Amino acid sequence: MLPSVEDAEGNVLAGRYQLVERAGEGGMADVWRAVTRGAAGFIRPVGVKRIKASLSHSPEFVQMFVEEARVGATLDHPNVVQLHDFGVDDWGSHYLVMEWVEGVDLGRWSKSFQDAGWHTPWHLTAAIGI
Repeated sequence: MLPSVEDAEGNVLAGRYQLVERAGEGGMADVWRAVTRGAAGFIRPVGVKRIKASLSHSPEFVQMFVEEARVGATLDHPNVVQLHDFGVDDWGSHYLVMEWVEGVDLGRWSKSFQDAGWHTPWHLTAAIGI
């Protein structure tokens, strides 16, 4: 059984990915701001996407998550976060470890222009491909 979201904070996955705080939630998974720890005090911020407890034993959702990992591992583009690792934690839940990018999410950024009554500047739209 997976720990609840509240209990997951501070957990360490695969002996090296410490969950710091939940950064977001989708229909299939939660995304955590985390750190990876290594030798000689090495620390690097990462994002950990972890399949929801309610879906962790559904073959259909697990297969979708595995496919996301396969596709993510092939992507190499400046506007797409890099996938660093993929695994199954001690509770049987699949997870992805990704590059952590500090900032606001694209939906919130785009909505800020709409709320102000502005159109997103075309050169920014073209630069990020939306």
